[in-house]
Parts: sequence; structure tokens; C-alpha cells
Amino acid sequence: MSLAKSPSILCIDQLPQPIHGASVMNSYVINSSIINQTFKLNIISLQFIKSVKEVGRYPVLKLFRAIGYSLEIVKKVLTTKPDLVYFTLSIKGYTFYRNAYYIFILIIYSFIYLNNLFLRSLY
Repeated sequence: MSLAKSPSILCIDQLPQPIHGASVMNSYVINSSIINQTFKLNIISLQFIKSVKEVGRYPVLKLFRAIGYSLEIVKKVLTTKPDLVYFTLSIKGYTFYRNAYYIFILIIYSFIYLNNLFLRSLY
């Protein structure tokens, strides 16, 4: 066992449920044995919808969830002080602005963040 402290990563990702491309790929990253042996992961699972049928709808509930997640991001950033923030970025519609707000929070607190962009969303 190594005495050195493992670098910590704050993962801000969509994870299943519902099952869709980004959530599946994020779960591969989160559950990787290599990553978990090398880094200490703190996870914020962004869950704005309960089924794929809700994609594209903008109920007020999503706005309140977005505000709640922004508060959770601030709390995790301040309490865990991660070495890196891993964030899956979406660039379409409302989610772009929501994610830009989350990145703004990370910039305010001067954290290095790594964006994962799924290019399929460009089509």
C-alpha cells in the first residue's frame, strides 16, 4: 500500500437511469478499476430526467434540480478540494447554458476541469 495520497477527482456526470449513450460511457469511466485504483473519486450524478421519454421537455422541476446541483457542486468543491474536475459537457439547447453555468462555478473557484464532449450531439 502506498503512503502517498491519491489524487482526487470530482466527477460531475449523468449516470444511468435512464440509460442513454452519455450515461453509459460515464458509468464505464466511473466504474473503471484502473481509475479507481489510481484516483479517489467523488461523484455528483446529474439526474434531470427519469426516462428517455422526458428528453427535450423543460419542466420547471429541471430548473430546480439544476439549482440544487449547482449548490451541491459548490459544497463538494469546497469540502473535498479535488485535484481535477471531470465534467461531461452537452452543447445543445438548455443543457448548454446549464453546463456553462456549472463551468462558471468551477472557474470562480479556480479548479482545473476536464470536459468530456460527446461529438454525436453535434449531428
